Amino acid sequence: RGGVPRGRQAGTMTDKHFATSWLGSLTTKLAALPEWSWHADARGSCTTHRNLFREFFSAPFQKTLALVDEAKKTEFLAVIERNLYKFDANTQQFPLMCLCALLQHGKSSRRTQEKLASWVGFLLERLRRPPGGGAAGAPPGGQQVLEVVEECLTAHFQKFVPVMEDDTRHRLADGLGERLGELGEDQQRRVMEGMPALPARVEEVVVGCTAELNAWLSSAPRFPATPLALADALAKMEHPLVRFFTGIKEPSRKEAFLVAVALALQGLRTRFRWMCTAEPELESLGGELQRRLFTVEGQGVVMEMWLSSRLKKYNLEVASKTLSIVQGDLTKVERLKTKL
Repeated sequence: RGGVPRGRQAGTMTDKHFATSWLGSLTTKLAALPEWSWHADARGSCTTHRNLFREFFSAPFQKTLALVDEAKKTEFLAVIERNLYKFDANTQQFPLMCLCALLQHGKSSRRTQEKLASWVGFLLERLRRPPGGGAAGAPPGGQQVLEVVEECLTAHFQKFVPVMEDDTRHRLADGLGERLGELGEDQQRRVMEGMPALPARVEEVVVGCTAELNAWLSSAPRFPATPLALADALAKMEHPLVRFFTGIKEPSRKEAFLVAVALALQGLRTRFRWMCTAEPELESLGGELQRRLFTVEGQGVVMEMWLSSRLKKYNLEVASKTLSIVQGDLTKVERLKTKL
């Protein structure tokens, strides 16, 4: 009475028995698995490695683990960890290591986050290797970047990106940004579309640069808006992801960024010209930014013309808005005159 129906109870027992049996079968396969090698893979002898890898990331495997008790689950995950060395070091060991940590300790545990940081560090180290890596048959630079990018676009990697701490995600995006320029435009677009964390980081960097420049402009030339502070702010524009600011979806954020840069650089050519004497680096930083952000093919550097058009647009908007507010109300007109 009030208990689990016998039919359902029998079904649950059968499911648990099947799950235990399946894990036993996987354990046998792992024990018999030979160590992965380039030569074995070239001969087609690593099919079992790939099948097991796909198995561990499949939905049925996750459900199977949920059916067994915690002790059996922990025991089996330990079997995977003991056999990690048998899998491909470039593409399989780190994902499996992170999967085991996630299933055993949860996404917020220090152990899981350390494993994810190690995986990201390994991928970035591959990106920073010199082309060829000094080894016979190693991929050239562009191919090396493409291999890492393809790894980052895999379903199993994308599974872990939302779990990563912000610092790890930022380190990954910044590292990819350093080498993305070596890929073609179509490949770059594919990466940006396939890795939401990347455009999110681009926007975060650009918005941060915009805020820092606006803060400087609002105080200059009073402390702390010094020539050195401006040099530091402009130097941050060399961040590898800034070049992808055109991919930001919100037009107003792109425009705000360009206006802040243009106002600062225009100031260096007019009322803040003296700052280039105090901090000589400002001249070269300003020239490089103008060329990078405000060059139009066939027209050259168009920063002054572009900024002038933006300011005219803003002034018209302010005039129109002001008129709509004070029209027919002399009290508001007088208050505005006094304020100005």
